[in-house]
Amino acid sequence: MLGERERRVVVEAPGVDPVGMLRDHIFKEDNVLFNMGDNVMTEADQTLLCGRFGEVGCRAFEGKQREELTAIADELEARW
Repeated sequence: MLGERERRVVVEAPGVDPVGMLRDHIFKEDNVLFNMGDNVMTEADQTLLCGRFGEVGCRAFEGKQREELTAIADELEARW
């Protein structure tokens, strides 16, 4: 896993399009990976997964609370 410094080098490297990378990543999730999951999971599996995600995912994202994420977004917006 890359640390903060390594991630910054990758994103700020010449010729790297971070917005394009993110769009490509989201496209792949939406059009490939989620469909693969739908094909192998039962309806019961999906219901259980959604319930558990709701329990955990609504409270924090990668250990950060909403306020921290908002501050990060504000900082990124100011930079770009």
